[in-house]
Amino acid sequence: MKLSVVGSGYVGTTIAACFAELGHDVTAIDIDESVVDSLNKGNATIHEPGLDDLLAEHVGDRLRATTDYSVTPETDATFLALPTPSKADGSLDTAIILAAAQSVGEALARNPSHISSSPKAPSPPAQPKQKSRPPSGRPPVAVRRSPSG
Repeated sequence: MKLSVVGSGYVGTTIAACFAELGHDVTAIDIDESVVDSLNKGNATIHEPGLDDLLAEHVGDRLRATTDYSVTPETDATFLALPTPSKADGSLDTAIILAAAQSVGEALARNPSHISSSPKAPSPPAQPKQKSRPPSGRPPVAVRRSPSG
């Protein structure tokens, strides 16, 4: 499968490398150009045992990184692996994940059957689906959450 992973921190980089190891063609998407450059050179910006070896094996072959969300319609599924820090009141700040869902939704206007998934469930189910709806008026994309709640 062709997969995209939005966010290249601990979760995103690790699952992108593991998906590549499983034989999938993976594009990591991150807004930080220095992170994208490091990943495309095979250098992890985080420490996770075994990650450097996976990157060395798969970068340039089954794994690449970009800042461009327009690659998402070319993939079969997108995983959102983004931070949801706590606000002062203890609630989760979902601004980052919702902004990414909006960017994915805009990019997917040409492919309404695409599946998006978030490895965390930081917000009510309606929020990511609402943000991921293609602006063209086509049917919404399928949104899955893990863990489900």
